[in-house]
Order: sequence, then structure tokens, then C-alpha cells
Amino acid sequence: MKSLLLKDVLVLLRQSRLFTLLTVLLALCSGFKPEVLRSIAILYAVLLPLSVLAYDERSGWDRTAVVMPYSTASLVGSKYLLGILGVLSVSLLSLLSEWLFCGFVLKAESFSATLLYACFVLLMLAVALPPMFRFGAEKGRLFYIVLIGAFVALAIGFGDRLFALPAEHMTVWAVVAAVAALPVSFAFSVMGYHAVLR
Repeated sequence: MKSLLLKDVLVLLRQSRLFTLLTVLLALCSGFKPEVLRSIAILYAVLLPLSVLAYDERSGWDRTAVVMPYSTASLVGSKYLLGILGVLSVSLLSLLSEWLFCGFVLKAESFSATLLYACFVLLMLAVALPPMFRFGAEKGRLFYIVLIGAFVALAIGFGDRLFALPAEHMTVWAVVAAVAALPVSFAFSVMGYHAVLR
């Protein structure tokens, strides 16, 4: 798994330098406008494994991986791990940035808001990856766009009710949902990718 994760990071640094750099810069500058820049940076971080998956498909890595000593679970797991580590790293960088720009003070609401948004984005990753592994990056990307549209529509339609809940309750539910959804999503991705590689 470590070698696959290293390969994914090297692919990002080689093929998607500007996008990766922009994600890190947004996180580092999020102390200026935490609500806006942090949310964009975390959303960009979750797009990194989707980009790597597209590069792998374009380069024929999926065909090469079949003859290499990697299990389907390892091939899929490296993308999930990249997404989770990316979201956590960017979230921590943005909190560090806010702490520095706010005179070494960080509000408790910042932790809660960051955790809430990170969990929502990880839920989006959990829904987006299985179709990408099963149907390919291009069709999977269309599914991701539809997912974002549905998420925005739900936020517009039910946002007032959702955000009427206490912030602590929303954060707890988001964490529970993300922790429950990621293993289920991983299992579906492994099954879908295994069917493609056979």
C-alpha cells in the first residue's frame, strides 16, 4: 500500500503540480477568509484521488496493475487513503493558517466547521469513487458533477432546516455518516474494479 500511495503522490506532483500547489496555497491562505478559502481547499483536496484515477486510466496503469503483485483492495485502497490524507492535511493546514492569522488564537467553532465540511467532502468521495472504479474516470466524473448538483439542490431546498440544528449535532452526524459510508464505498469500489480488471 505504501508503494502505491507513493506512486499516486508522484503522479500528482508530476502531472498535476499546479492543482496540488493551488490546493496547498488555498489552505495556507485560508486564515484570511476561513469560511470561503478553507471550503474550496478541502473540496480541491478530495479531487486529487479522482485526478490520479483519471491519469492511471489514461496511462494504462489498470492493465499493468493486473500483472503486478497488488491486490484489488490495495489498488483501490490507495485512492481512498490519498483522499482521506489529503482532506485531513488540508484541513490541518487551514486551521494552522487561521491560528497564525488570528494571533495564535483559534475558536472552537473553527474546529467544528472544519470537521463538518471535511466529513461532507469525504461523503462525496465515498459516493463518487465506486462509479469511477466501475465505469471509468470519464463516466464517473459525470456522476460526480451530478452529485455536486444534487448536493447544491439539497442545500438550497433543505439548508434552512439542516442548519437550524445545533452545530455539535450536525458535526456528530457528519462524522458518523462519513465513518459508516467510507468502508461501504470501499467494498463497492473493490467489487466494481475487480469486475473491470477480470
